[in-house]
Amino acid sequence: MEKRWANEEDRPRILDHFNNLGKDNIRLRFNSSMSSYGLEHYVEQMNFKENGKAILFEEDGKVIGIAEVKKDGRVAEFAFSILPSYQGKGLGSLLFTEAEKAAKYLGCREAKLMFLQENDKMCNLAIQNGLIVDDPWAEEIYGVLSLPLLSYKERMELLAELTVQHTHDAFESLSNWTKTWMDPISIANKM
Repeated sequence: MEKRWANEEDRPRILDHFNNLGKDNIRLRFNSSMSSYGLEHYVEQMNFKENGKAILFEEDGKVIGIAEVKKDGRVAEFAFSILPSYQGKGLGSLLFTEAEKAAKYLGCREAKLMFLQENDKMCNLAIQNGLIVDDPWAEEIYGVLSLPLLSYKERMELLAELTVQHTHDAFESLSNWTKTWMDPISIANKM
């Protein structure tokens, strides 16, 4: 299993992930039903730059879990999704840890999580990770977590991890570009 931060080129794979969740998991993830068009629109609007991050967990090239972090001032909103066949195996805890690191990286001091009362897995994950739940009997539950600032060491470790990922992504893009331009048929078609 590999983890990495999502980029613009991952949108089709993220959409495939959401489409493979099934209706019940879609409803639990988004706190309501979503049409195919709604999912497409949501993925198109995802921000991977200034105020948003998505961390992908992949296996055999397939996105099996996503942790989303959306920044609003000093507050991060978390959202998680895991393919049904990977649920209950500890992936939620890994996603939460990565979301927390991303929120700290973005300079957030607080994280919020909203989920439906019937979403027992999310409620357990929230409580296990120290979120303070406002009203556990409400239909929609809000959890809040205070985030300490990253230490210098944590910042450097995260920066090193991101540098390696971005270098790998840049080389992969360059390699794909080179293959296209070095292909004699592509060259002939461009003339």
